[in-house]
Amino acid sequence: MPEVPQTIEGWLPCLKLPEYLALIPSGKIMPLGSPVIWTDGDDNQLTTEEYIKKHGVDPQIVWDAKKEYLKRMGGGVHLG
Repeated sequence: MPEVPQTIEGWLPCLKLPEYLALIPSGKIMPLGSPVIWTDGDDNQLTTEEYIKKHGVDPQIVWDAKKEYLKRMGGGVHLG
């Protein structure tokens, strides 16, 4: 059996999240008179166009799906 990490530094490489989680928006900023800014799972702030270019998905669709999921599953479920 492999040795179990005993420190934070030892665990960090083990806890890498699946790549698809980075594309789930963690935030949406709607400044007046400016384009929407999305925060992705890697904490990058991107316009809708930048988000689509980087992740290949419209963040609004993912955002709406996330909201629907939370509505169905209850407020205690957090996706990041």
